Amino acid sequence: MWQRCLLAAVLVCLVAACASGGRGRRGGGGDSGTPPMDAGPAGDSGSADAGSVDGGSADAGPHDAGGLDAGITCGAGQIVCSGLCVSTATDEDHCGGCDVACSASEDCIGGSCVAECAAGEVRCDGGCVDPATDTSWCGASGDCTGASAGEACAPGEVCAGGTCGAPTTPASCREAREAGLSVDGVYTIDPDGAGAGAPFDVYCDMNTDGGGWTLTYKIRNNVPSGTNPWWNMVMPGSGTAFPTTVAVPAGTTEGPTLATRASYTTATAATEWRASTYRAGAVVFDVKSSYSGTGGRALRCFAAGTCTDADQTCSTAVTDGRVLLNTLGGPIGAGGTGYVCDVGWTDCSYCVDWSSVRTDSSAGGSTTNAVRYVGDDSISLTDTTTFYWVR
Repeated sequence: MWQRCLLAAVLVCLVAACASGGRGRRGGGGDSGTPPMDAGPAGDSGSADAGSVDGGSADAGPHDAGGLDAGITCGAGQIVCSGLCVSTATDEDHCGGCDVACSASEDCIGGSCVAECAAGEVRCDGGCVDPATDTSWCGASGDCTGASAGEACAPGEVCAGGTCGAPTTPASCREAREAGLSVDGVYTIDPDGAGAGAPFDVYCDMNTDGGGWTLTYKIRNNVPSGTNPWWNMVMPGSGTAFPTTVAVPAGTTEGPTLATRASYTTATAATEWRASTYRAGAVVFDVKSSYSGTGGRALRCFAAGTCTDADQTCSTAVTDGRVLLNTLGGPIGAGGTGYVCDVGWTDCSYCVDWSSVRTDSSAGGSTTNAVRYVGDDSISLTDTTTFYWVR
């Protein structure tokens, strides 16, 4: 009889070793289970051998009441899986139930496999947050509980570098967005910091394409094509004040001089330009570009002020303009790209004038290959206004 009991005890040890060895999905990471609180006496009716060692399998099933798990008592919130006590709420090999394994790019949260947070983010209250900028979980770490929960910033404060505090005056809309501010509207900025220039107000788009866009100029598209030259009329701007609303301007244009726009572009190291055409308060076309060459340069000129004239040319690559939104129709939809092109030129009398995004580089070619978004009334968008932005 003692030989039979010894054999059963050895078999229990071997099965337990197999069940615990090498199960960690990430090299032993996650919740690999805990030893049972009470495995019961080997050889007893509560042992791993629910029947005869000689007459049948020692394991009547991995989670069978009469098999390997019989008689094991686990702590609160745990169940027995393959001879181990695990929490199916967090165990990545037994997520929500025994042997339900998450993939290598998932965590087990509340018994469900969910995607891991991006680098630098932590999971707080079921969602991924950036503790360096999130005002609800500023400075959080680990599991975001207790001392690891960080702090909730007071109204009006920002979270910068994981610390709540009064906002400093950002140099640009882009810098304000990087500090965690995400509401479209008027912001006070100071491009030269401690320099002689005083802070001033601008309108920031904090959401389109990642946000951080500064509104620099507006052009209404209702100028008669017989009014010449169009480029000379709409390009210069006046004064030093930037637009602070997305309302239709009272005149043909609204925004500061080319020199003022260029100074802001340089001071903030802006490298992207954007044109958004609005109708009745809604965007109907939106295109961005980082192209800085001379062909098709009006998009950059109007937005950044870094040139003083235009001619009938296109940019050099079909990827130079990326369409973000388009309800005007035409050959390039949202997500598509095209050449940025201009028709007409500075000092051109009795020309039709516009800017477009084209599928080819023939600036004055067929309009079926183009989406025209700003220009005189020849483009039939007299009820629209085009807004220019830099980032």
